[in-house]
Amino acid sequence: MNTAAQRLRSAFSLVEVVVVSGIAVTVFTLILGIQFTATKTRLFTQERDIAREAASAKLEEIAASPFGSIEAAYGGVDYAVAGLVSSQVAEEAGTVIVDTATAPASPGDAGLKRVTARIRWLSKANGGQAETFELTTLIANREAQ
Repeated sequence: MNTAAQRLRSAFSLVEVVVVSGIAVTVFTLILGIQFTATKTRLFTQERDIAREAASAKLEEIAASPFGSIEAAYGGVDYAVAGLVSSQVAEEAGTVIVDTATAPASPGDAGLKRVTARIRWLSKANGGQAETFELTTLIANREAQ
C-alpha cells in the first residue's frame, strides 16, 4: 500500500535538492547585483543633478549681471557646489570660464559672450573617480539694445 504521504517523503533526492539550491543561489545573486547597480546609478544621477543645477544657477546669475562686468567678476572664478567634493586640490568644485573675445551677433551689434560653468567632483558612485559636467551658454549684451 503506497500512500500519498509515503510518495511525498521519497520525492526529493539529493541531486534535486542540490539543483534547486543552485538555482536559488543564482537568483539571489542576480537580485543583489541588480540592487547594487540600481543604487550606484541612483547615486550617480543625484550627483549629476546637483552639478547640473549648480551650473544652471551660476549661468543664470551671470546672465542677470551687467554685461560689461562679466569677465572681471566671473572669469576664472571658482565657486562651491553644495553636495559635491571637488576633484581639484585646494579649489572649489565649480569654475566659470568666460571667453575673452566678444563676438558680434550681427553687424553693428555689441556682441555675445560665451560663458561655461564647469563642475568637477569626486564621484561616490564611481569609487572616488573624478567626474566633470559642463554647461555653456551665450550671453547677449542687452544693455546695448
